[in-house]
Amino acid sequence: MYPTLVYLYIHEIGRCFWQEEFTFTNDFYINYDHLHRKLSFKKNSNNPYMDLWGDHISNINLIVGKNGSGKSTVLNLLGTKQYQRNHFFNNAQWFAVYHLEGESFIIEGRNPSLLRDVAGGLPEGFLDYSVKISYDYDLQQIAVEGEIGSDDSPQKKEKERLIYLYQSKSSERSWFRQLKDLSASDTFRGYQRQYLDKPFVAEIYRFMSVQYKNLEKVFTIDKAVCIIQRPDNIFPDFMMEEEKLEMLGFQFYQGKGKALFFDRNKMPVLPKSKKRQANPWSIKDRFIISYLEAIIMNLWLHSLLGELNEEQKQEYIEQINGISYGTDNYSNRITYLTEFLELLGEWVNPILMEDNGVQFNAPIYSMLIIAFEALKDIYFESNAQVVVPVSVGIDEDVHQLLIQYDRFIDKYGFRRSLQVSFGHMSSGELEFIHSFVCLYWAINAANNHQQQVDTILLLLDEPDASFHPEWSRRYIHNLTECIRLSDLSENIKFQIIIATHSPFMVSDVPKEHITCINVMDNLKRIVKKADFGLMGNFYDIVKNDFFLDSPVGEFAKSLFQSTVKRINNWEEYNEKEIKQVKDLISAIDEPVIRSRLQERIKSRVAELTAQWELEEQIVQMEKALIELKNRRRPNRD
Repeated sequence: MYPTLVYLYIHEIGRCFWQEEFTFTNDFYINYDHLHRKLSFKKNSNNPYMDLWGDHISNINLIVGKNGSGKSTVLNLLGTKQYQRNHFFNNAQWFAVYHLEGESFIIEGRNPSLLRDVAGGLPEGFLDYSVKISYDYDLQQIAVEGEIGSDDSPQKKEKERLIYLYQSKSSERSWFRQLKDLSASDTFRGYQRQYLDKPFVAEIYRFMSVQYKNLEKVFTIDKAVCIIQRPDNIFPDFMMEEEKLEMLGFQFYQGKGKALFFDRNKMPVLPKSKKRQANPWSIKDRFIISYLEAIIMNLWLHSLLGELNEEQKQEYIEQINGISYGTDNYSNRITYLTEFLELLGEWVNPILMEDNGVQFNAPIYSMLIIAFEALKDIYFESNAQVVVPVSVGIDEDVHQLLIQYDRFIDKYGFRRSLQVSFGHMSSGELEFIHSFVCLYWAINAANNHQQQVDTILLLLDEPDASFHPEWSRRYIHNLTECIRLSDLSENIKFQIIIATHSPFMVSDVPKEHITCINVMDNLKRIVKKADFGLMGNFYDIVKNDFFLDSPVGEFAKSLFQSTVKRINNWEEYNEKEIKQVKDLISAIDEPVIRSRLQERIKSRVAELTAQWELEEQIVQMEKALIELKNRRRPNRD
């Protein structure tokens, strides 16, 4: 049996929710009595959704709600690491229940006093806890078997059977910047949490070049590129080249050659009678050489020079000038620059160790140069940039270079020395790629995890937020296909929880696996199971006021109301006004609304016409009466 999250109870977390329950299974009926602090389970022998999602997915659950309803709050509570969770939720009181097999469960949370039987089985003073329990279905009693978080616990191995992978919602995607807190280890006693927000660039490149085509029949990112750039901002922008060289205080290559870093790749404008001197360096050579030059200058100026007095500076410059250099060619330049880097490393490492406890690792750049040399010449656009198209399929040399990049990204100075990004994509394409690259990373993590992981609990916060509706509609299908087509160990299953406010996913998930969060007028949240789900008609789902207050846009709704009011306020027949409103109504696309308004205007015009005709008759009759009176007067005389 695979560990499965079946239940979450939030007593208080300082925001949104108060005494609310979330059920993530159809295998049990679960009830929590907070007055008596008692949890009860009843097996559901009739679960029609067994193996619905294939061999490697135990279940998929949706948490649905409008913006601000608290969907992300639930995922943050479940998916963040302990130090962040306790920071986000002050004085939180909650617990989650996982079914192992038969009568065995894991309960983890904060404040064990919420469960009388659990609190009685733990030492006093516990706040965060994770325990294995057995449940007697007949007596409806919990027996604590022991903690799973302590090193000496016989239940320790249970902690390794499930791992959380959390892809949180982000307003931006920076695929080369990693935040330290994302990689920090989780200190929680229970199941461990990891984040999926920063995928490796090598995996992004592989997905865009290979897997994207498996999910999308139309390859919409045919113009997308992978861009590799060296730094170009070592010196202030206003400085001339001579001033920069003076700032350095030394000459590269013993003065036998010019530093290619300062070559801006500009084509000189010469008279037609003069021939431009052939450049001895290919663009590829210039990129690799100027890349090493940039690393040296950056390290010298920003990590070393400020720590030296004038005497030490001159001593180091003498040693730099002593680096041997022969004929000015590519091979000799690489040898010279590599030796220069190693010398700088010897000088700067004692300072770095004392100040920051880190070291500069010169040999990694030799490995990177070998990787750059293996790339096709056509990829090198300038001495500062490499551009690789992704539409031609994967280039293993590029992939290996990006693997090296991911490997060295946290080494001192490396992040400043090279930047990798991807361009020429829409925001929707970016989010689509990010979401599925993270999924592939999760699959690889499942296959390569050192411990025996049985369940990957995947939390996805609005993964379709920037998608075209068609991508949202197909998201669940693509998700299951990614997992189905992967070479997963037969002993691993995914449990997936998705937070969304999109109605497009809903018809792919049974209503028993959809939890709705409603926000009341007093801002209180009401949590309940959906009354819509698997194979539900989209238009019926959208009509549900849980998703929309109105089936049309707010402006259109206001226009409809104002048009009806405008028609009702007519007091007299005005042909120009009536024509203007008729033209507006004829522009409405929805046939039912258009016909209703047309009926209303027809009815109102009929009323006004009848009234106008009556008034006209009265006028005519009054004129006739006056005429009759005038005709009668002479006879009286």
